[in-house]
Amino acid sequence: MSGEEKQQNKMDDEKRAFIKEQVAPNKKNKWKKNGRIVLQTAGLSVLFGLVSAFVFAQAEPAFRNYFHPEEKNKSTVVLETEPTETPEPTQSPSPTPTKTPKKEPEVITEVVEADLDTFQQMYEKVQAKVEDLNHSVVKVSTIQNGVDWFDNPAELKDETSGIIVAEDDESYYILATPSEITDSKNIQITFSNDYVTKGTLLGSDLEVDIAVIRVRREEISEDTKSIISLSKLGDSDKIRPGLPVLALGNPNGYVYSMDIGNISSRTSTLYATDSEYQMFYTTMGSTTRGGGVIADIDGRIIGIISHLTDENSESNYCKALSINKLKGLIEQLMNQTKRVYCGIEAANMSEEYKEQNQLETGIYVTKVLNASPALQGDVKAGDIILDINGIDISSVEQYAKVLAQYEPGDKIKVRLMRLMGNEWKESEATIALQEKKN
Repeated sequence: MSGEEKQQNKMDDEKRAFIKEQVAPNKKNKWKKNGRIVLQTAGLSVLFGLVSAFVFAQAEPAFRNYFHPEEKNKSTVVLETEPTETPEPTQSPSPTPTKTPKKEPEVITEVVEADLDTFQQMYEKVQAKVEDLNHSVVKVSTIQNGVDWFDNPAELKDETSGIIVAEDDESYYILATPSEITDSKNIQITFSNDYVTKGTLLGSDLEVDIAVIRVRREEISEDTKSIISLSKLGDSDKIRPGLPVLALGNPNGYVYSMDIGNISSRTSTLYATDSEYQMFYTTMGSTTRGGGVIADIDGRIIGIISHLTDENSESNYCKALSINKLKGLIEQLMNQTKRVYCGIEAANMSEEYKEQNQLETGIYVTKVLNASPALQGDVKAGDIILDINGIDISSVEQYAKVLAQYEPGDKIKVRLMRLMGNEWKESEATIALQEKKN
């Protein structure tokens, strides 16, 4: 190899060494640069996520209030019950037993003179009381487009009464009968001073014919607000035959009509789907389009006029569902609480029947509704429900209370007794509860 070639090879080796020295650092720098970019991007992503979460947390209530104003500051609405004064028991020393001579009862007769003026004054007081109570009564109207007798376009209006039973900071809540509300999307409310506004149906139970309508305060004039009064609830467990009562709302079919009478009989039990109610009867007449409430002489609601029937029903007399058994249902409708549905009708068993069949507890299933959760769980009419998830069931009232502790979608285990041939045999059913609709 010549000197020139050696010199050329030496120069080539030096160039390759130089290139290696230049390339290696560049590769390292490139990785460092890329790593820095990745770290910066990740850091910015985390920072952006934190900022976004903070902004969303601050803005979410405003967006919810804008798109769902009805949920703003929503609280549970409850019915106001007029307290019943009862004397407090006092401690007294035990008396020393002594023999008391038998004494014939003394009959005291007081003669009260009354004339037509006295009779008139009594009814004037009742009339004044009713006029005061009517400030809690409203007219509920639904309007539909239709035709008149001559096939001309006309607005068809259905009317019934409503009773204002509760309020909160945003709304008034009105109790009405859904069977007379033909168009739930077009409800008009007329107050006692003839002020008209719109109402919204919150919920209803068609089986007992009860609905709750809401009217927002912002849609009512200040003059109207000043005359509105709330109906208070009485204690229907304390009613007795002979108690004087008032019928308010539209007892004879016309809104703001009234009647006066007496309780004629104590309550009887009316069994319904997954529940039971109490019904009492009055001396007042009844009409098919009559509705409203029954109040005691002080104006406290003790019942809701009903056209449901039981084996003792007399169609010619006004009857009502006791308010104590309805209070929970009304509050559920006011608050739009989801109600559970099992789908049975049951009855309490007499002690004699329990003794004959050697049963200590349970309720008798009289009916299982079609396509109900109970039917899907293989519950049959004639079964006896002993317990639910280990809780003994001794009455339909208790069954309804236990059922109310669950939510739609929950599964319950029901222990049953079923008559097979001449022998009662125990079985178990698993029921997936559903949400109860109207």
